[in-house]
Amino acid sequence: PAGKVSFKLPADFSLNGIDSSDDDKIVSYAWSIEARPVASSENFVKLIGENTDTLHVRVSQGEGEFRFKLEVKDKEGLTGSASKSVQILAEDDFPPSAKVSSALVLTLPENSAVLYGNESKDDHGITKWEWQKSSDSPKTGDMTGTTTSNLTLANL
Repeated sequence: PAGKVSFKLPADFSLNGIDSSDDDKIVSYAWSIEARPVASSENFVKLIGENTDTLHVRVSQGEGEFRFKLEVKDKEGLTGSASKSVQILAEDDFPPSAKVSSALVLTLPENSAVLYGNESKDDHGITKWEWQKSSDSPKTGDMTGTTTSNLTLANL
């Protein structure tokens, strides 16, 4: 393996050493991580097939440069090695999209309503809700559930 490639988190890729050669026959393959980003923990990197010609790698966290080493051995015990650098890039993080249920029309004597924000979306999930009255809203009425996906309005 030669050169450098890049993947975005979470990364799932394979490195192939099938083109490794010997004058007779390669009898073993041994893949290892030669270098990794400081912030990368072993818990976030999974290697599958370390003793085969193809290494499958899963990186769930830890952006930066990884260097993988392949060592091959022939039947006489002679070895050769090559390294492959892989750049792991931060995953995309797009801003959330807020969506509130359709406009409400209240007919007296109704004086309460529920606004649904549960169709709002985010690529990493919504972790916080915060409903607020706009500055041009009437000051009357009570709001409950201001930190949930559904807002209840009463005493309108």
